[in-house]
Amino acid sequence: MASLIALTRVPEILLDILSYLSNNDVVSLQSTCKALSPVCHKRLWSVLIFQLNGDPWYPNHGIDSLKVRYHKLTELLKYRGADTSGFFHTKVIWFGSALFESRHFIRAEGLRSLLRDVLNKNKVDLQCAIVSFPSHRFDVNNTPEKFEILDDLKRYSRARPSNQKFEIKVQAETVNSLSKYFCLDLITEFVFRVNYKPYETRNYSWTVAFGSVDENVTEFAAVLNMMPNLKTFTWISNKHVGKAPVPSEKSSEDLQKAFGGLKHLKKMEVDGYIFHPSLFLVPPESVKSLKFCGNIKSSWWENFASSPLNITSLTFDALAAHCLSYRDIEELLEYRVKEVGVRGLKTLWLSGHLPSGLRACILEKNPEVISRKFSGKYAYDIEGERTEFRVYMW
Repeated sequence: MASLIALTRVPEILLDILSYLSNNDVVSLQSTCKALSPVCHKRLWSVLIFQLNGDPWYPNHGIDSLKVRYHKLTELLKYRGADTSGFFHTKVIWFGSALFESRHFIRAEGLRSLLRDVLNKNKVDLQCAIVSFPSHRFDVNNTPEKFEILDDLKRYSRARPSNQKFEIKVQAETVNSLSKYFCLDLITEFVFRVNYKPYETRNYSWTVAFGSVDENVTEFAAVLNMMPNLKTFTWISNKHVGKAPVPSEKSSEDLQKAFGGLKHLKKMEVDGYIFHPSLFLVPPESVKSLKFCGNIKSSWWENFASSPLNITSLTFDALAAHCLSYRDIEELLEYRVKEVGVRGLKTLWLSGHLPSGLRACILEKNPEVISRKFSGKYAYDIEGERTEFRVYMW
């Protein structure tokens, strides 16, 4: 077996091994082995993440808010060269909550200044910038200093040569000012989180404070129209149950047209529902992976069943029965899926309270499914037969 020292002659393999270690472990390895120090140095600088709450894109690179304080992190960034020459190795920067949230804002001032200087003087050759766009409660007009680094990032994005790889991934709780701070045509991944709170009369996710659902739909469609290179779209809403205003036919058509125009979209996930549980948006033909979670109306199921979808992965994680109203349960019990337009599936996951016939119809039309996972209280396989089962895979 080759030793780690021997692997220094093949730095690409060693970097892949080091990617499974946390930042703290890499720092320890760097300080204890001189031969591995250059590769560890490159690994520490390759991906810089300033996000405190989870790291779905780059595991092991994030900040441990309890163990790594900001002065230590700044020291880490300037490790072995206060001239920030380490940014030569940086390909990804995640501008996250550690830079924007009020509770960290003052402590992170040194980091923001350092990053702004790097962007403005082109000391870094990024391939990807990830931004957790500040909470919808931040007022871009009253607290402009919070967003100065995003102004710098936009200037940097515009100056990037078109023949060099560069993309932006955005997590946002508002569409307000997105076009102001981002080159939307460079966004390839968009995670939009809509928070509904019953004690707040204003919804901060939208530009119009007390706008109607049609105004919100129109604004969101306009934002999607400016993201032609979007590859992954995720909608997260905490409004699983309760009443929601129904969008007009005109605004629904505009939103459908916007989704249809996303010719590069590969993956689409919806947690909750997009504006209304009856609104089913047909994904563009380019989409190969679909995931739906939350409360879904029978009219949504009807539109889904009748839509021709050529996808390889499908997940339904519906709400459990105890999370649904009696009316929703009765509606699902009365509805039975008799036909589906889904073809080409390789992976199928079903969970929660789903309409009868769904599983059987999908499997009948997709005999080449190789990965299956079903969970929930009831599965419906045969007309009129209800079979109780546990989670199982085969």
